[in-house]
Amino acid sequence: MSAIKLRPVNKPTGDNRFCGPAAISCVTGLTTGNIAEILRKVYKRKMITGLTQGHLRWFLSRCGIKTERVASYYTEPRPTLAKFWDTSLDIKPSKVYIVVAGYHYSVIQGDKYCCGIVGDIINVTDKRARRRAKVLEVFELSGTLRIPTQWVKGTPTYRPNALRVGKANHLSFGLHPYG
Repeated sequence: MSAIKLRPVNKPTGDNRFCGPAAISCVTGLTTGNIAEILRKVYKRKMITGLTQGHLRWFLSRCGIKTERVASYYTEPRPTLAKFWDTSLDIKPSKVYIVVAGYHYSVIQGDKYCCGIVGDIINVTDKRARRRAKVLEVFELSGTLRIPTQWVKGTPTYRPNALRVGKANHLSFGLHPYG
């Protein structure tokens, strides 16, 4: 159990490279491959190339993290990420936020930024930050990070016999997304 804080993306060579698992990795510290493997087993998909907001929020809720929508720009003009940072007085340095901008998930804490493209924690004024992306939604994260123990046992495998190997290593994911 630990406080929620911004971490760099934990993406070993060859792991999942998409932004949904990377955003979860920025918050939980799990590898992107491990996150993608859990989501493949839970949602019975062959591969994880993107996440809906529901999938992202479900995964974080299983880790003890609550997501609260603090900004939504469906009906009004959407600001760029740079304008959102400049005009938003509600951004607290101690809080972690997931921003949906430009069909991409980014994680911010105060003036620090991390996403799957950058991989490291950078300042929001860095040129690598996606500052021109239009913000769609912003979620504030709260709670205490508690990663289920069955999610950190073993390492993800990418072989055709992965299910057999997972059973041999006693990996049990028996979670249903709705209960």
